[in-house]
Amino acid sequence: MQNSEFLTLGDVAATFGWTTRFVERLAAVDQLPGTEVNGQWQFRREDLLEWLDRKIQTLDPVQVAGLEQKLEAELQASSRNIRIAERLKPEFVDLTFKPTDRTDVLKQLVNLANKTGLVISTAHLYASLAERERLCSTALPGGFAICHPRRPAPHILRRTLLAVLRTSDPIAFGAEDGQPTRLFFLIAAIDDRAHLYALARLTRILRGPTLQKLLQATTAEQLIQTIQEREHEIDAAEATAQPQTHSV
Repeated sequence: MQNSEFLTLGDVAATFGWTTRFVERLAAVDQLPGTEVNGQWQFRREDLLEWLDRKIQTLDPVQVAGLEQKLEAELQASSRNIRIAERLKPEFVDLTFKPTDRTDVLKQLVNLANKTGLVISTAHLYASLAERERLCSTALPGGFAICHPRRPAPHILRRTLLAVLRTSDPIAFGAEDGQPTRLFFLIAAIDDRAHLYALARLTRILRGPTLQKLLQATTAEQLIQTIQEREHEIDAAEATAQPQTHSV
Protein backbone atom coordinates (compact mmCIF):
# COMPACT_ATOMS: atom_id res chain seq x y z
CA MET A 1 0.00 0.00 0.00
CA GLN A 2 1.22 3.50 -0.74
CA ASN A 3 2.97 5.36 2.04
CA SER A 4 0.93 8.58 1.67
CA GLU A 5 -1.65 9.11 4.40
CA PHE A 6 -4.55 9.79 2.01
CA LEU A 7 -5.51 7.69 -1.02
CA THR A 8 -7.88 8.38 -3.90
CA LEU A 9 -10.46 6.01 -5.38
CA GLY A 10 -7.95 5.04 -8.03
CA ASP A 11 -5.21 4.46 -5.45
CA VAL A 12 -7.44 2.13 -3.42
CA ALA A 13 -8.60 0.23 -6.50
CA ALA A 14 -5.03 -0.23 -7.73
CA THR A 15 -3.78 -1.30 -4.30
CA PHE A 16 -6.52 -3.87 -3.67
CA GLY A 17 -6.99 -5.17 -7.23
CA TRP A 18 -10.61 -3.95 -7.34
CA THR A 19 -12.52 -1.78 -9.80
CA THR A 20 -12.96 1.90 -8.98
CA ARG A 21 -16.69 1.34 -9.31
CA PHE A 22 -16.64 -1.30 -6.57
CA VAL A 23 -14.58 0.94 -4.25
CA GLU A 24 -16.89 3.90 -4.88
CA ARG A 25 -19.95 1.77 -4.14
CA LEU A 26 -18.46 0.60 -0.83
CA ALA A 27 -17.73 4.20 0.11
CA ALA A 28 -21.14 5.48 -0.97
CA VAL A 29 -23.03 3.05 1.27
CA ASP A 30 -20.79 3.89 4.26
CA GLN A 31 -19.07 0.52 4.30
CA LEU A 32 -15.62 1.81 3.36
CA PRO A 33 -14.30 4.59 5.63
CA GLY A 34 -13.74 7.66 3.48
CA THR A 35 -14.57 11.32 3.08
CA GLU A 36 -16.00 12.99 -0.01
CA VAL A 37 -14.49 16.43 -0.53
CA ASN A 38 -15.68 18.53 -3.49
CA GLY A 39 -16.89 15.40 -5.24
CA GLN A 40 -13.63 13.50 -4.71
CA TRP A 41 -13.23 10.61 -2.29
CA GLN A 42 -10.29 10.49 0.10
CA PHE A 43 -9.33 7.53 2.28
CA ARG A 44 -6.92 7.39 5.20
CA ARG A 45 -4.49 4.52 4.78
CA GLU A 46 -4.73 3.49 8.46
CA ASP A 47 -8.55 3.52 8.39
CA LEU A 48 -8.58 1.25 5.33
CA LEU A 49 -6.30 -1.30 6.97
CA GLU A 50 -8.38 -1.40 10.14
CA TRP A 51 -11.59 -1.72 8.11
CA LEU A 52 -10.21 -4.66 6.13
CA ASP A 53 -9.14 -6.41 9.33
CA ARG A 54 -12.72 -6.27 10.62
CA LYS A 55 -14.75 -6.65 7.44
CA ILE A 56 -12.81 -8.82 5.02
CA GLN A 57 -15.02 -11.80 5.89
CA THR A 58 -18.08 -9.90 4.68
CA LEU A 59 -16.67 -9.16 1.23
CA ASP A 60 -17.62 -11.14 -1.84
CA PRO A 61 -15.12 -14.04 -2.27
CA VAL A 62 -14.32 -12.68 -5.75
CA GLN A 63 -13.12 -9.42 -4.22
CA VAL A 64 -11.05 -11.22 -1.57
CA ALA A 65 -9.47 -13.33 -4.32
CA GLY A 66 -8.74 -10.20 -6.32
CA LEU A 67 -6.97 -8.64 -3.35
CA GLU A 68 -4.94 -11.77 -2.73
CA GLN A 69 -3.94 -12.25 -6.36
CA LYS A 70 -2.88 -8.64 -6.77
CA LEU A 71 -0.62 -8.80 -3.73
CA GLU A 72 0.61 -12.28 -4.57
CA ALA A 73 1.92 -11.06 -7.92
CA GLU A 74 3.77 -8.20 -6.23
CA LEU A 75 5.32 -10.46 -3.59
CA GLN A 76 6.34 -13.07 -6.13
CA ALA A 77 7.99 -10.36 -8.20
CA SER A 78 10.23 -9.62 -5.22
CA SER A 79 10.93 -13.35 -4.69
CA ARG A 80 9.25 -13.47 -1.28
CA ASN A 81 7.81 -16.63 0.23
CA ILE A 82 4.05 -16.17 0.29
CA ARG A 83 2.45 -19.48 1.26
CA ILE A 84 0.93 -19.76 4.73
CA ALA A 85 1.80 -23.42 5.28
CA GLU A 86 5.41 -22.87 4.24
CA ARG A 87 5.83 -20.26 6.97
CA LEU A 88 4.55 -22.60 9.68
CA LYS A 89 6.50 -25.26 11.55
CA PRO A 90 5.15 -27.47 14.35
CA GLU A 91 7.04 -25.47 16.98
CA PHE A 92 5.15 -22.32 15.90
CA VAL A 93 1.82 -24.05 16.66
CA ASP A 94 0.24 -24.72 20.07
CA LEU A 95 -3.02 -26.70 20.19
CA THR A 96 -3.44 -27.21 23.94
CA PHE A 97 -3.03 -23.81 25.57
CA LYS A 98 -5.19 -22.99 28.62
CA PRO A 99 -5.48 -19.21 28.96
CA THR A 100 -7.34 -17.33 31.67
CA ASP A 101 -7.79 -14.14 29.65
CA ARG A 102 -6.83 -12.25 26.50
CA THR A 103 -3.48 -11.24 27.93
CA ASP A 104 -2.48 -14.90 28.25
CA VAL A 105 -3.37 -15.46 24.59
CA LEU A 106 -1.25 -12.56 23.37
CA LYS A 107 1.72 -13.56 25.53
CA GLN A 108 1.63 -17.11 24.21
CA LEU A 109 1.41 -15.89 20.62
CA VAL A 110 4.54 -13.84 21.27
CA ASN A 111 6.24 -16.91 22.76
CA LEU A 112 5.42 -18.88 19.61
CA ALA A 113 6.59 -16.02 17.40
CA ASN A 114 9.89 -15.90 19.29
CA LYS A 115 10.54 -19.53 18.37
CA THR A 116 10.80 -18.49 14.71
CA GLY A 117 14.03 -16.62 15.46
CA LEU A 118 12.63 -13.63 13.55
CA VAL A 119 11.61 -11.41 16.47
CA ILE A 120 14.03 -8.65 17.45
CA SER A 121 12.01 -7.43 20.45
CA THR A 122 9.35 -9.59 22.11
CA ALA A 123 8.40 -6.72 24.42
CA HIS A 124 7.64 -4.42 21.51
CA LEU A 125 5.75 -7.16 19.66
CA TYR A 126 3.54 -7.81 22.68
CA ALA A 127 2.93 -4.09 23.20
CA SER A 128 1.90 -3.67 19.58
CA LEU A 129 -0.47 -6.66 19.71
CA ALA A 130 -2.06 -5.34 22.91
CA GLU A 131 -2.44 -1.88 21.39
CA ARG A 132 -4.27 -3.37 18.40
CA GLU A 133 -6.66 -5.33 20.60
CA ARG A 134 -7.44 -2.24 22.69
CA LEU A 135 -8.33 -0.39 19.52
CA CYS A 136 -10.67 -3.12 18.24
CA SER A 137 -10.71 -6.87 18.71
CA THR A 138 -9.23 -8.96 15.91
CA ALA A 139 -11.68 -11.78 16.69
CA LEU A 140 -13.96 -12.64 13.77
CA PRO A 141 -17.27 -14.51 13.56
CA GLY A 142 -16.76 -18.26 13.47
CA GLY A 143 -14.58 -18.70 16.55
CA PHE A 144 -11.20 -17.52 15.25
CA ALA A 145 -9.05 -14.40 15.40
CA ILE A 146 -6.29 -13.02 13.19
CA CYS A 147 -4.10 -11.15 15.65
CA HIS A 148 -1.45 -8.72 14.49
CA PRO A 149 0.38 -5.55 15.44
CA ARG A 150 -1.50 -2.31 14.80
CA ARG A 151 0.99 -1.44 12.05
CA PRO A 152 3.62 -3.41 10.12
CA ALA A 153 6.66 -3.83 12.34
CA PRO A 154 9.91 -3.93 10.34
CA HIS A 155 11.78 -2.46 13.31
CA ILE A 156 11.01 -5.46 15.56
CA LEU A 157 11.02 -8.28 12.98
CA ARG A 158 13.62 -9.74 10.66
CA ARG A 159 10.94 -11.12 8.34
CA THR A 160 7.18 -11.63 8.23
CA LEU A 161 6.12 -14.53 10.46
CA LEU A 162 3.03 -16.54 11.36
CA ALA A 163 2.03 -18.61 14.38
CA VAL A 164 -1.10 -20.50 15.43
CA LEU A 165 -2.62 -20.98 18.87
CA ARG A 166 -5.66 -23.07 19.75
CA THR A 167 -7.06 -22.89 23.25
CA SER A 168 -8.41 -25.86 25.16
CA ASP A 169 -11.68 -23.97 25.66
CA PRO A 170 -13.11 -20.96 23.81
CA ILE A 171 -12.61 -17.60 25.53
CA ALA A 172 -14.31 -14.23 25.16
CA PHE A 173 -12.19 -12.19 22.76
CA GLY A 174 -14.57 -9.49 21.55
CA ALA A 175 -15.94 -10.95 18.30
CA GLU A 176 -18.77 -8.92 16.72
CA ASP A 177 -21.13 -11.91 16.87
CA GLY A 178 -20.59 -12.14 20.64
CA GLN A 179 -19.30 -15.71 20.39
CA PRO A 180 -16.10 -16.89 22.09
CA THR A 181 -12.88 -17.60 20.22
CA ARG A 182 -10.72 -20.70 20.22
CA LEU A 183 -8.38 -20.49 17.22
CA PHE A 184 -5.85 -17.64 16.99
CA PHE A 185 -3.58 -16.82 14.09
CA LEU A 186 -0.73 -14.36 14.46
CA ILE A 187 0.41 -12.32 11.47
CA ALA A 188 3.44 -10.16 12.19
CA ALA A 189 4.42 -8.49 8.93
CA ILE A 190 7.21 -6.17 7.86
CA ASP A 191 5.03 -4.22 5.41
CA ASP A 192 1.42 -3.65 4.36
CA ARG A 193 1.61 -5.92 1.32
CA ALA A 194 2.70 -8.94 3.33
CA HIS A 195 0.07 -8.26 5.99
CA LEU A 196 -2.82 -7.80 3.56
CA TYR A 197 -1.80 -10.83 1.52
CA ALA A 198 -1.70 -13.08 4.59
CA LEU A 199 -5.02 -11.64 5.77
CA ALA A 200 -6.73 -12.32 2.42
CA ARG A 201 -5.13 -15.74 2.08
CA LEU A 202 -6.20 -16.83 5.56
CA THR A 203 -9.73 -15.57 4.93
CA ARG A 204 -9.96 -17.77 1.84
CA ILE A 205 -8.41 -20.76 3.62
CA LEU A 206 -10.89 -20.52 6.49
CA ARG A 207 -14.01 -20.47 4.34
CA GLY A 208 -16.02 -23.67 4.17
CA PRO A 209 -15.03 -26.84 6.07
CA THR A 210 -11.36 -25.96 6.64
CA LEU A 211 -12.00 -24.05 9.87
CA GLN A 212 -13.67 -27.05 11.46
CA LYS A 213 -10.80 -29.30 10.38
CA LEU A 214 -8.33 -26.96 12.05
CA LEU A 215 -10.39 -26.98 15.23
CA GLN A 216 -10.36 -30.78 15.18
CA ALA A 217 -6.67 -31.30 14.29
CA THR A 218 -4.93 -33.48 16.86
CA THR A 219 -1.34 -32.45 16.08
CA ALA A 220 0.47 -29.38 14.82
CA GLU A 221 1.59 -31.36 11.78
CA GLN A 222 -2.02 -32.21 10.93
CA LEU A 223 -3.05 -28.58 11.23
CA ILE A 224 -0.26 -27.44 8.92
CA GLN A 225 -1.09 -30.21 6.43
CA THR A 226 -4.75 -29.12 6.41
CA ILE A 227 -3.71 -25.55 5.57
CA GLN A 228 -1.33 -26.82 2.91
CA GLU A 229 -4.01 -28.95 1.26
CA ARG A 230 -6.43 -26.03 1.21
CA GLU A 231 -3.78 -23.79 -0.34
CA HIS A 232 -3.16 -26.38 -3.03
CA GLU A 233 -6.90 -26.43 -3.76
CA ILE A 234 -6.99 -22.65 -4.09
CA ASP A 235 -3.94 -22.60 -6.35
CA ALA A 236 -5.24 -25.42 -8.53
CA ALA A 237 -8.61 -23.74 -8.95
CA GLU A 238 -6.97 -20.49 -9.99
CA ALA A 239 -4.61 -22.24 -12.40
CA THR A 240 -7.48 -23.91 -14.26
CA ALA A 241 -9.89 -20.97 -14.17
CA GLN A 242 -10.46 -19.01 -17.35
CA PRO A 243 -9.58 -15.31 -17.12
CA GLN A 244 -12.71 -13.35 -16.25
CA THR A 245 -13.57 -9.69 -15.92
CA HIS A 246 -15.66 -8.96 -12.84
CA SER A 247 -17.56 -5.70 -12.94
CA VAL A 248 -19.39 -4.65 -9.82
